[in-house]
Amino acid sequence: MGTSWFLDSPTGTNSLLVDRSIFSILQSTGYDSATPAAVDHLRIYFEAYLKSLASDILHFTHAKRHRKPMLADVALSFICNRIGTGGLETELERLTGPLSIPETISVESSVDAFLPSAEIDRLLGSSLDGTSDRQKFIPTHMPQFPAKHTYLSTPVYSKRQTAPRFIREKATEQARLAEEALRKFLVADKLEEDLTLGKDKAFETAWKEMGFEDEKVSDAFMGCANSEKQYWRRRKHVGV
Repeated sequence: MGTSWFLDSPTGTNSLLVDRSIFSILQSTGYDSATPAAVDHLRIYFEAYLKSLASDILHFTHAKRHRKPMLADVALSFICNRIGTGGLETELERLTGPLSIPETISVESSVDAFLPSAEIDRLLGSSLDGTSDRQKFIPTHMPQFPAKHTYLSTPVYSKRQTAPRFIREKATEQARLAEEALRKFLVADKLEEDLTLGKDKAFETAWKEMGFEDEKVSDAFMGCANSEKQYWRRRKHVGV
């Protein structure tokens, strides 16, 4: 028998899951026991079927230009192989039994552990404990509304100053801040202008040191399309 690519896992988890699935299927069909040879053959059939299913999933993945299989690819593979999922609920009920839902569910409040409800109602008062929000059409078995402070906030409105002295002080402070901001703008503009003049002066000094005192900077660079023009041989033009 060849080596299995699915069952021979390092932890043996896959083999255990397959064995449990096989034994569950045998038990559901009426078998009480099975020989090791029969279990081995069922394992071989399971692996061959799983390879075919994985091949179909990979085919749909490549057809959609996906790098990894998606849930839609698995669903299409199940449809092509006529695998339904309706029997999963029946099998789950057979193994675990029907789910029992209690008629009443009691939820323990963590607040009652350290503070009685009567004390909370006394602290909140009738306007915040939530009893005034309960309408007549609400059934009596429904829980009480939570306190209003848990989902509402008290609006806070700032009081506008009307005192003349305070208004004058505020206007003086704003004027002082505006004057300081304007002064900073003027200082920054002057620094930028001085820096530009310094660059122009340094360029003119370097220009004169290169021997171009007779020419203006603007005339020398007029129509200059080659950065190596300064290395060309200078010729004297003789007038006709």
